[in-house]
Amino acid sequence: MSDRAREFAHLFEEKPAFPKRRKQASKKVWHICAFSTKSCSTPSKMDSLAILLTVFHLYNTAAEGAIVDETVKLTAKMTLNCTYQGTSVVTHVIWAKNSGLVKESIAVFNTRHGVHVPEIYKDRIGFAKTDKDSKDKSLLFSDTLFSDLGTYTCSVHTFPEGIWEKTIQVIQADHLEGFTPSSFTYAATLGQNASFSCACTLGDSVKQITWEKLREEAQTTVALCSLSKGLVLKHYGVDHRHRSLVVCNGLQNSTLTIWNVVASDEGIYRCHFATNKVNQTILISLNISSGSSHSSNIIFVFGSAAALTVLMIIILISIIVTCLKKKKKARETKRRMAKSKPRPPNQTRPANSYGRRPTSEDQTHGISDAMCEEELYVNCRAFSPRANWQR
Repeated sequence: MSDRAREFAHLFEEKPAFPKRRKQASKKVWHICAFSTKSCSTPSKMDSLAILLTVFHLYNTAAEGAIVDETVKLTAKMTLNCTYQGTSVVTHVIWAKNSGLVKESIAVFNTRHGVHVPEIYKDRIGFAKTDKDSKDKSLLFSDTLFSDLGTYTCSVHTFPEGIWEKTIQVIQADHLEGFTPSSFTYAATLGQNASFSCACTLGDSVKQITWEKLREEAQTTVALCSLSKGLVLKHYGVDHRHRSLVVCNGLQNSTLTIWNVVASDEGIYRCHFATNKVNQTILISLNISSGSSHSSNIIFVFGSAAALTVLMIIILISIIVTCLKKKKKARETKRRMAKSKPRPPNQTRPANSYGRRPTSEDQTHGISDAMCEEELYVNCRAFSPRANWQR
C-alpha cells in the first residue's frame, strides 16, 4: 500500500477487509450509484474506503502513463509557456492546477469576456498576452510560493479543431538536472530539416528512450519511445507533435528529425536510455545557421553581373552615339566645302536657258555684258536641208 493510501486508511477505525456477502452487496450498490441518477443507499465507511482506494489506484495509473510536455523549475519569477501550434481560431483558454484528484482553475481567458483570475492569484499571476489574435497564452508568475509546485494544464479551446492541451510540471530548482556541454554537434539551415541520432552502448535491454530539449530553466519533451507488451509505442510532446519524427530501432538506437527548423530549435538535446539497471544519457548540440552569408554571396554575384551588363550597354550606346555624331559632322563639313569651292570658267552658266541677251531687268539683277558676249552653245534637233528647202 502506498503512502497516500495509508493516509486514507487511518481515517477509518475498521480494517479494510470485506466479508464475502458484504463485498458483493457493495459492488452492486456502487454499480447502481455510478450509472443511475436515482438515490441509492449510503455506503458504510469501509465501502467508502474501498472506493477511495480504487479511485486513487486508477489516478496513479493514469498519472504514470501521462506525458509531461515540459518541466519547469520553481523560481521567484516563473513563466509557464503555452503557445497554440495549430491554425484554428482561439476562443477560450483555461489554466488549471492539478491538486490531487481536483483541477483548480487559476486563470481564464475568453475572447468575448476578457480575463478572469481568482482573488487568491490576482496579484501574482497573469497572461503574457491578452490580445484576441495572439496564440501565445503563457502564464506569468511575478511572485511564486512553495505551494506553486505541482502540475499545471493549459487547455486552449479552438474553432473548429477543438481542445489543445499542454501539461507542465513545476519542480524545485535543485531537482532539475543540469547538463554539461555536449560532445556531438549537428548543423542545420533555417527552414530545412534537422536530423540527429544516438545509440545505446549499455548492452542491456532498454525500456524507454526519451528525447528532450534542455534549457537553463526548463526541459521540454520532444518525443519518446517506450516498450509495452512487446510493442514499441511512440509519443510526442505537444509542442513537437506535428513537427518531429522519431525512429527507434529495437530501442537500441534512435533518430530524431525536426522539420522546417526555426531559430528557437537551436540548443542542447538529450537522448536518454532507461533500462532496468542503469541509464545512459547522450547530449547533442544543434546549431542553426540562417544561410544569409550564402544568400549574400549569391546576391552579390548576381548584382555584380547585372551592374556589369548595364555598364557595357551604356558604353556601347555611347560609342554608337559618338560615331553617328562624327559621321553627321563629316557630312556637314563636306557639304560646306562643296558650296565654298569656285567653279571653272568653261562651266559658267549662261544668262538664261535660251541664249537671249539680257534685258535691262537682267542687268539690273547684276548680269554683266561680258557674260552676254560669250559664245552660246545650244542643243538643237537635227534637220535636213531638203526639208528646209521645201518650206
